[in-house]
Amino acid sequence: MLKVTRSNGNIRIEPSYEEPKRAIFGIRSCDVAGIYHLDLFYLGGSFRDIYYEKHRQNLFLVNLVCTDPIRTLARVLLRVRRHRPCRSRPLRFAN
Repeated sequence: MLKVTRSNGNIRIEPSYEEPKRAIFGIRSCDVAGIYHLDLFYLGGSFRDIYYEKHRQNLFLVNLVCTDPIRTLARVLLRVRRHRPCRSRPLRFAN
C-alpha cells in the first residue's frame, strides 16, 4: 500500500495504488450479495476507501447460481449437520 524509496539519503514515502487484475470463479449469489454490501459501505458513503476501490475495479467475478438457495440457506442457518451443497447450473461458454 505504500512505496518507500531512498535516494541520496532522502526517504520518500508515497501511496501505491497498483492492484493486479484478478478473477474469482464459482462465487455464490449470497457471496455476491455480501460483496455488494461491502461496496455500499466502502464506496457508497461519505468516506471512500481508495484501496478497496482499486481492488474492486480489477476484480472479475463469475457467479454460480444455486437452484435451491432457500433450502440450502435454511440448513446453514439452522446448523443442520447433514448439509448438501447447493446444486449449481453448469457453466456455459458463448462462442
